[in-house]
Amino acid sequence: MDSFDELYDQPKPKSAVGRPTIYTDELADTIIGLLNDGKGLRFISAQPGMPAITTIIRWRAEHSQFKQLYARAREAQLELMSEDILDISDNGPNEVGRDKLRVDSRKWLLSKLNRHVYGNTVKVELEKPEVSDLDLTKFSAEQLDSYISLQEIAKRDDAE
Repeated sequence: MDSFDELYDQPKPKSAVGRPTIYTDELADTIIGLLNDGKGLRFISAQPGMPAITTIIRWRAEHSQFKQLYARAREAQLELMSEDILDISDNGPNEVGRDKLRVDSRKWLLSKLNRHVYGNTVKVELEKPEVSDLDLTKFSAEQLDSYISLQEIAKRDDAE
């Protein structure tokens, strides 16, 4: 049997130093919970025991369930942000310049993060000119050939 001195003279194993880099369900749940509470990655990664932003982003790419939960949490953040806009507009003190900037910043961010729901959409409708609206006598032979080709293509597209 080893003596007491021999046991305690052994080098001690190094303890883990730094941020966690190994994915665990518990850590992932904590991150998703903080995201659902409206916290951002900078805030989360600054907390003790939390991984770096790059690690969280890597986990999103490597773990499909985490990716799905992360996407849902980000959608929830967009909803919270839209509620923030209403709260700032309706309930805040009357600091017009600051409040306008806060609302405009959130609206801009929402329009970029989820343009299908919050973005400005422009609907463009094109009308085909009627043949009777065109004066074909002013067309060159090359322009007439192009026009006829385009009409044939349009008829085929309409038929499909």
